[in-house]
This record gives sequence, C-alpha cells and structure tokens, in this order.
Amino acid sequence: MEKIGRIIFFNDENIVMKYEKWEVYMLKIECKAVSSKNALIIKLSGELDMHTIETVRQYIDKFLDKKVGKLFFDLRDIAFIDSSGIGLILGRYKKIQQLGGSLAIICNKPQIKKILEMSGITQIVKIYEDFKPEEEGI
Repeated sequence: MEKIGRIIFFNDENIVMKYEKWEVYMLKIECKAVSSKNALIIKLSGELDMHTIETVRQYIDKFLDKKVGKLFFDLRDIAFIDSSGIGLILGRYKKIQQLGGSLAIICNKPQIKKILEMSGITQIVKIYEDFKPEEEGI
C-alpha cells in the first residue's frame, strides 16, 4: 500500500475538507470528507474485491467515528465488485445506521448495478445514477 497524497482545505468557516488518495493493488481510493454537512463521499475506482476491502474498511471507519451523517459510495469508476465488496458496503451500512446516519450508492454502470440488485442491497440503500452533491445539501 502506498499513500499518494493528502490535501486539507480550510474555508472561512473553519470547515475541513480532506482528500486522500491511496493505491492498493488495482484499487484507487479517493476520499472526500465534508464536515460542514457531516457527509463523507468515498470515490472508488478499479476493483473492489477481497484483496482491497480491508484497507478500504479501515480507512472509512476512521471517518465514521467522527459523526458522519451521510455516507456515499461513488462506484462510477469501479470495474469489478465481488461479494466481499458487497459485504464491505453492508457493513458500513450497518455501522452508519447505528450512528444514526444514512448510506447511498452512486453507480451508473449496468454490470455493477446488476450485481448490487442481485445482492438485494438496492432494497435498503438508495442508488443514484447521476449524483449532484448540491441537490443533497452537501
């Protein structure tokens, strides 16, 4: 695992936005945390499978302890997801529910959406094909 970079932005209200990028095997993880609206957007690209989920889980869980109200998984750039990737999403869903928050998925790829539908996750998690943060108050 190699850390590519980290940028922290501050605006005039002293609200922090964090950006981190990691490369783990064939997975690139971009994480944006917007603390002003208690939202966390996890942008993933590459493959979300048994080789990459543990790093992703540990990274996301660091943010979930900081009172995230809305968690978004952006899967628009995912090439492949297996059952362990679905398990990762379901685990974060359970955790954020316990914290009083919500989870949604951003996905516009038919093959990934089909896997999500077959898993049943689409019955408990909102799926966006086109996501505009400002429409969600982020």
